[in-house]
Amino acid sequence: MLVVAGSKLVVESEGVCFESMHLATGMYICEGGSLTMTKCTSTGDRIRVKGASLVMEDSRVFGCSGHGMQCEGEGDVKLTRCTVEDNGSVGILIYGEHASAELVDCVIRKNGSCGVLANLGMIMLRGGTISENVSYGVHALNSGTVTVAKAEEGKPQTVSKDNGNCRDWSTLEDGEIIGIPQEKIVTT
Repeated sequence: MLVVAGSKLVVESEGVCFESMHLATGMYICEGGSLTMTKCTSTGDRIRVKGASLVMEDSRVFGCSGHGMQCEGEGDVKLTRCTVEDNGSVGILIYGEHASAELVDCVIRKNGSCGVLANLGMIMLRGGTISENVSYGVHALNSGTVTVAKAEEGKPQTVSKDNGNCRDWSTLEDGEIIGIPQEKIVTT
């Protein structure tokens, strides 16, 4: 079931698919819902996934006033070849000990805070680029975990040093970042 609630699109059922669609209202995927988005764009307000599932391919999330995307509860997100950029706060926030995200060959850049943030949750990075964010490119706190998978041959993988007001490109606050050389992690 799709519902327009105020200025948001709400997904309440399983198996909903969007292709080549532009969302300018933000979206909330409720507990038990699932959504697949291919070649879509989203702007204006965040995509929020709570206890639900989202799969995005070849899509773009940009220009949101706060976070670009937020996954919480027992939510899970998989982004493949997506761009998350120019959002007012964190590009992708994973919040909650059972929340998770897998980012494959994605570009996360120019967000108003961290590129990706795992607060209790888990993020897996496979290829792609994280750069030019105002704060840390990768941030893990409160037992959050970010795993950077070994780059596949011929596929670039960059967490750039040009992420804003930090001494380096990743930080750790009572969390774990796996796969980034220890000398590249700032412990706060």
